[in-house]
Amino acid sequence: MTPYCSFRHGGLAGWATYFVRRSGGVGRHWRHIAPTTFVLHRFMDAADTAAAWAHLEAGTSPTEQRLIDTTERLRACAYSMPHPETGQMIPACVQHGVLDPGENAQLVELLPRRPTIGNLVEPARVPRR
Repeated sequence: MTPYCSFRHGGLAGWATYFVRRSGGVGRHWRHIAPTTFVLHRFMDAADTAAAWAHLEAGTSPTEQRLIDTTERLRACAYSMPHPETGQMIPACVQHGVLDPGENAQLVELLPRRPTIGNLVEPARVPRR
């Protein structure tokens, strides 16, 4: 089903014109628009990440569904970084979850997990001054 505005305003260019007019025109408000990127994180088990990364490096396909899912997430990762030693671009979850286990151990000590109640995290206790 085609949207109503494409019938009335003539295709994609007409829809864009319609949208700009409905949102206030190309006046002063449009000068303050800043591009924004949103990243959705879905945390993965480090063992699955390591196995999926090994498959990607070898050019093979995993057979277990959890590794297939993890491999797809690694391929779709938009946040890559160069490895500090090799310069190879790798997904951040591989860098943090697989290639830097020592740094992760330090982070566990620096940022301890808060106790949970069921599935909810207990609110942090902030000392009053």
